[in-house]
Amino acid sequence: MKRVRADGFYDLKRPAARRAALSEGAALCYESQKYTAATCLVACGIDALAGGKKKRYLRFLEDYFPDLCAGLGSRVFYEMYRNGIVHEFLFKQQYGIANNRETDGRYVEDFQVEGKEGMIRCINVDRLVKDYLALVARWEFDRDAPTNSGTGGSSTAPSR
Repeated sequence: MKRVRADGFYDLKRPAARRAALSEGAALCYESQKYTAATCLVACGIDALAGGKKKRYLRFLEDYFPDLCAGLGSRVFYEMYRNGIVHEFLFKQQYGIANNRETDGRYVEDFQVEGKEGMIRCINVDRLVKDYLALVARWEFDRDAPTNSGTGGSSTAPSR
């Protein structure tokens, strides 16, 4: 058995390590325009913050991403985005992502794609990632709740 110093061991139970793990990957993917990967990491991060159960996930979305839920609904995000991206690394049919410019800043926008039947409902990946990163930045991991300082995102997180 190898012995290591506690301060050099990567322990996800330490608040700083947990914050970094939940934010840095999503930020790096987003900054390098790997938006599908960033969305996957956000969906997984929300799962971690919410406690890993569907009911908690839905409530968490409603509490901390109210603008997203107003345009899409927590259940639709869970079923069409979270489940699709986490289990199959794709969005369910008729759903996708778009950027802030394409959605004119709206969290949710419908698109008609030439040559395709029906519409594609897209969420604004810029807003999703930025709101998520702002939430993680102010999350108090020892309390399992965000602080009220420095909101930074467009969604304001109420206290739990």
